[in-house]
Amino acid sequence: MNEGDWLPYAVLGGGLGLFLLAYGISVLAVPIVRRMAPRIGLVDRPGHRKIHESTMPKGGGIAVWLGTTLPVLGGLALAWALERSGLPEWVPAAVGRHVPGIVVSAPTVLAIVAGGSVLFVLGLIDDWLGLGPRTKLAAEVAVGVALALVGVRATLFAPAPWFGAALSVGWIVLITNSFNLLDNMDGLSSGVALIAGLLFFWVTVQTGQWFVSSWLLVFAGATAGFLRHNFPPASIFLGDAGSLFVGYQLSVLTIVSTFYTPTYTFFPVALPLLVLAVPLFDTATVVWIRWREGRPIFVGDKKHLSHRLVEMGLSRKEAVLVIYLLTFVAGLGALILYHTDAVGAAILLTQLLTILTLVGLLERGGRRKS
Repeated sequence: MNEGDWLPYAVLGGGLGLFLLAYGISVLAVPIVRRMAPRIGLVDRPGHRKIHESTMPKGGGIAVWLGTTLPVLGGLALAWALERSGLPEWVPAAVGRHVPGIVVSAPTVLAIVAGGSVLFVLGLIDDWLGLGPRTKLAAEVAVGVALALVGVRATLFAPAPWFGAALSVGWIVLITNSFNLLDNMDGLSSGVALIAGLLFFWVTVQTGQWFVSSWLLVFAGATAGFLRHNFPPASIFLGDAGSLFVGYQLSVLTIVSTFYTPTYTFFPVALPLLVLAVPLFDTATVVWIRWREGRPIFVGDKKHLSHRLVEMGLSRKEAVLVIYLLTFVAGLGALILYHTDAVGAAILLTQLLTILTLVGLLERGGRRKS
């Protein structure tokens, strides 16, 4: 077996180790945060727009941030050390060849980590003291612009760099806010982020993007560690610090990923839209409902997809599981984009739209019955 044959298995084995490392950091950090949160006032109290009936600790995002950021920075430091000291004999040559590339990518990696940390801290302040939605939106735009200026931007084959930059900023703001809005029921935002992260991981493995796939596994591990404590009934909430961070991670990692390669057809460029279709659907419908009813778009309510499923008669846990399944089904369809033609891509898109329309019709029937 030559190097090219066993390299994917070596990377996947290392990726599993990274997943477990991130999972361990996150799952161990949660109990510490849970004990400390009430002492410093980092709690979520019941209210007319809330569905929980008792005061709950927030700050679960701290565990997700630690579980994601520490392994990424540790891996970067290890690559830098290996390049400076020379590769030990036990490091396979096929793996060692990637070390210089990781070091060269260090400024981009640090910029992404810094952007996520800024939004994490902003969300933590919001969880603690409360911030207006426009402040958070301005920060998201500023982070997106800063990343675009250092080269973290999509192209979509457009000749004008400003188009890719503007598209990237809009994508970061949209996905970050979608997961922030999705955090309205136990285990919902973190569970959907975990499913989406694993789906994107599989895509990057197919296309040989080993560094991005490793980062996605780290993110998935950190999210899974938190979800262990957040799945209904939750013992701690993700908070704005966490929901902004997980949305940001997915938005940026999809930007730095390459979904088109000459080996495959052009259609996989639409893959992020399909994998993230459910959070985008939730955001679009709740904004439309608020606009239709003449209420401020930035003021929270109980009109999200999860709430509407509960109105149909599902329990909260059942509503969360339905959204998990919808996300998984949409993502599975997206994976086929690497193995289909224009007709197949059109069928997949039609299938997704049909599923979402069916959900809308079932919601409408449930409201009429109630």
